[in-house]
Amino acid sequence: MPAVIEPLSSVAFCLSLLMSSLLFLYLHSLSECHLTSRCCSSLSSVLSSPHSQLTELDLRDNNLGDSGAHQLCEGLRTSNCKLVTLRLSGIKISESEEQNLRSLQEELKRTGRQVDIKI
Repeated sequence: MPAVIEPLSSVAFCLSLLMSSLLFLYLHSLSECHLTSRCCSSLSSVLSSPHSQLTELDLRDNNLGDSGAHQLCEGLRTSNCKLVTLRLSGIKISESEEQNLRSLQEELKRTGRQVDIKI
C-alpha cells in the first residue's frame, strides 16, 4: 500500500528544499498550499538566510494568521532578506496586523529597501 503524504509533511519537505538548495530562485509560489502560522518560522529563516536569493514570494490564500504574518516580518527586517515582492492577500489577518505590514513596508522604504507587500 503506498504511503499517504500528510499536507504538513509535504510543506515541510518544500521548506527544507527552499532552505537547503538553489531552488530559492524557482520555488517562490506557495499560494493555496494550506500553510499555517506553524510554517512561518521556517519561511522567516529562509528570508533571513545569508544564502537566500529569493526576491518574490507568493503566500496568497493560506491561513497564516497574525502570528504567521508577524514571523514573516521578522525575516523581512533582516539585512540578508532580498525579497522585493511579497503577496499576502487572503491570509486571514486582523486589521492591526495589516497596519503592521504597511508600517514595515514604510520602515523598509526609509532604509532604502523597496519591498512591495501586497495584502
